[in-house]
Amino acid sequence: MSASFPPSPDTSILPHHRYEILECLYSYDSKYRAMLLRDDNGLFRVTYEMWDLSEWEHLAYAFWSPVGKGATIVDSLENARLLARERLVKLDAATDSNRGV
Repeated sequence: MSASFPPSPDTSILPHHRYEILECLYSYDSKYRAMLLRDDNGLFRVTYEMWDLSEWEHLAYAFWSPVGKGATIVDSLENARLLARERLVKLDAATDSNRGV
């Protein structure tokens, strides 16, 4: 069992990705993030990750883990931002309801 408290979500470093990362947007509590990407064809993609503490107790390891499968493809950066913000609010709300908040 780990003797230390789990770390807060690491928002300091942009992740590595095979596509160009344009922005990372974070949920209110920073436990979720949306990566806004531009692929090789110039299309905009949005992927989501959660700050995963499932290995903290045994390995003292926290990491960003994918949420869902694949990515949402949109026609503009503005639409990518809009969809990302909407989904981050829903992910945050789902987390709160699971905690009984």
